[in-house]
Amino acid sequence: MKRICYFSGTQTDLAPPEAVVVMVVAVRNSRVIFITHRIAYHRAAGTFFSIDKNGNSGNK
Repeated sequence: MKRICYFSGTQTDLAPPEAVVVMVVAVRNSRVIFITHRIAYHRAAGTFFSIDKNGNSGNK
């Protein structure tokens, strides 16, 4: 299954390395979702990045 990321309202299948790591970790282990979410949030350079418990990503 190919996951889609939303950055700044634009749909794309390409994402920064941090976002990719966050998605992979979120899917494999939901317990560290909050830790990776913080990392992605601080590294997203102006883009608000979040993940729900299903491993989906999107900008908030």
